[in-house]
Amino acid sequence: MHSGSGSPTICPGLHSSAPPPEERLDLKQLFVPEEDPTPRVIGQLKSDSDRGEFSIKYILSGEGAGDVFEIDEYSGEIRTLKKLDREEKAFYILQAQAINRRSNEPEEPQSEFIIQVQDINDNVPQFQNEPYVSSIPEMCPTGTTVAQVTATDADDPLFGNQRQAHLLHPAGGALLLRGAEDG
Repeated sequence: MHSGSGSPTICPGLHSSAPPPEERLDLKQLFVPEEDPTPRVIGQLKSDSDRGEFSIKYILSGEGAGDVFEIDEYSGEIRTLKKLDREEKAFYILQAQAINRRSNEPEEPQSEFIIQVQDINDNVPQFQNEPYVSSIPEMCPTGTTVAQVTATDADDPLFGNQRQAHLLHPAGGALLLRGAEDG
């Protein structure tokens, strides 16, 4: 597989949770769900000069290289070394290089890519302006709003937070979690 740029190609791993190709904005991105078990192959660097003779050495540098991510110097497979937390760090910018083992010279220009940490819904909502105090006028019609609460969390609103998660039970007034079947 050749990227046409003269630099090594970055390929998503077999277990990558990357969006389908038509949804990717940049083909030099890899995606890792936060809190994903480790180690896991998330992608592979592949040089056009690599003929499977182990004459190419793959090197990884940049944010998290060596302590968060590693590259197999023979196969170019990129692995996670620990669980990632998107709220701690949402993405990593790394560089990869394919070196000729005999000459110790680069086979192709260095390639830069981004590893995006995909969020999961793992943070509890924090209610703002507590405590909430409300009064209800006598004889108010059914459906009258008596209080409005605001809650936020550290999760990415695009992943796992698309639905209303809480419901005020009309009979007892209890605040309930909504299930997926509730819509």
